[in-house]
Amino acid sequence: MRVVLLHNPGSGGPGPDEADLREVVTAAGHEMDHRSVKDEGWEEALDGAYDLVAIAGGDGTVHDVCTALAGTAATVTIIPLGTANNVERSLGISVDDPLATIAGWSSARRRRLDLPLATIGDRTLRFVESVGAGFLGDLLVATEDGPGGGDSGMSHGLSELAGVVASAAVQDWEVAIDGDVVSAELFACEITNVGTVGPGVVVAPEADPGDGLVEVVMMPPETRAGLVDHLLACARGARSAPPPLPVRRGRHVELRPPPGCRLHVDDELVEAAARFIGVMIDGTSLEVLVPS
Repeated sequence: MRVVLLHNPGSGGPGPDEADLREVVTAAGHEMDHRSVKDEGWEEALDGAYDLVAIAGGDGTVHDVCTALAGTAATVTIIPLGTANNVERSLGISVDDPLATIAGWSSARRRRLDLPLATIGDRTLRFVESVGAGFLGDLLVATEDGPGGGDSGMSHGLSELAGVVASAAVQDWEVAIDGDVVSAELFACEITNVGTVGPGVVVAPEADPGDGLVEVVMMPPETRAGLVDHLLACARGARSAPPPLPVRRGRHVELRPPPGCRLHVDDELVEAAARFIGVMIDGTSLEVLVPS
């Protein structure tokens, strides 16, 4: 196959470099054009002729490449080099041996990855993982200067998120799911396309990122203690089953968070005067190779 390999050399901790990737890809019989997403103009590689776009990086790199490909007929795959690798885990791509996934491209099964559309204020953005208010938005602020990738970054993120959850105010929220309006007292709400978000937190274990639906994960106060305990246990490296959270599915979601909640789209904070998030599944998706 003709492969465009888009590589983030800064993803996660120490991992394979360009030479390692080139050696394994060419040894598998593929032609490869390598670009670093740290270089200006890497998107130009997507204008050429290729059979497969291979994304070597973490969730942020997956977001950048997949949203750049929205509306095309491209086929992608992911070589997981990130810290959390939420998208890869939700698709069923093994994260244990990134280079080993390359050998499985020729016999990989194919899945769809939805790219939902989010409207916040006057901005319209595609996302891959989740959008929401509070919770992960607060975490982005709390970890701005904390450790980056690797185990220390994950542990730090989980500890910080436990603090965010423990101190989050319970307020009145309103969410409409395919026209059905729900009013509830919550400390956070996430609209997610994948099952695992943030620093590897399982919030919607039944999520299918290609089923044409998003999961609306609501966090009422009675879930707080169990979620905090789970996050702290994971931060210590202990095994811990995620607590069940109320989840509903839909194609069109309108969320009106209370004042003061930080809004996010994937790992980007979004400022908006209007306190409204609209999410729509409009059929835009990509085909993903999932190596066995």
